[in-house]
Formats: sequence, C-alpha cells, structure tokens
Amino acid sequence: MIRCQIRKKWVLDTPEERVRQRLIAWLIEDRHVSPLAIGVEVSMSTLSPTATGRADLVVRRAVSGAGGDFWLLGECKAPGKLLEDAAAVQVGRYLDQLSVDWLLFADEREMKLWKRIEDCWVPEENLPLWNS
Repeated sequence: MIRCQIRKKWVLDTPEERVRQRLIAWLIEDRHVSPLAIGVEVSMSTLSPTATGRADLVVRRAVSGAGGDFWLLGECKAPGKLLEDAAAVQVGRYLDQLSVDWLLFADEREMKLWKRIEDCWVPEENLPLWNS
C-alpha cells in the first residue's frame, strides 16, 4: 500500500500509482502547486455531465477554482505505456470535454509535456511554476 497525500488514504501500490505519487510530490515541491488545487482520479462526469472516464490528475488554476478552470491534465502510465495509442485516445476524449493549458504524460522513466497555444499542442521542456 502507498499513502496518497491528496486523497488522504492508503491506496494499492501499483507502478502507475507510484508514478502518480511522485508526480504529485514534484508538482507540490518543485512547481509550488497547492495540494488543494490537485484532483486525483477525477471522474470526468463531475467536470462535464456527458463525459466518461477518470482523469489521473488535474490541477486547477486556483485553489478556489470552480467549473472548468484547469491548468494541467496529467496522465500517469506504467513503464512502457507512456505514449501508446490507447493513452493518446483516452486523453483526447478528456480534452474534448475540458480545457487545460498544459498536458503531461508521465511514467517511471520520463515525462512528456505539451502547452496549448491557441488550438495546437506544442511540446515543451519545462512546466512553469503554478500561478506564475
């Protein structure tokens, strides 16, 4: 079992969960994201009534953000599954339902990051500080 600091409970220790917990720690410690702005395994239907699935990780633009005010969508994968077609299709469905500034894919070995510029996703090397 592994402790999730956002959900405040013990969860099953899987490769994907270890990636998620390391990503959460990095966002909080390095990118200065408030833990209150992070949602984990968020049901898409709570964000958009017609949406299905669960987002691994979402970060709101502000702690008190409501509705669709999102800064980042994160997708955590087990090793070797980072950019598989199925993961891209899954995230594409989520992006049809909500608007975010940043898209992040992470596995145990690497992280891929894209920034939305108008209607295009542009690869980026660095994620800025939250609320900067």
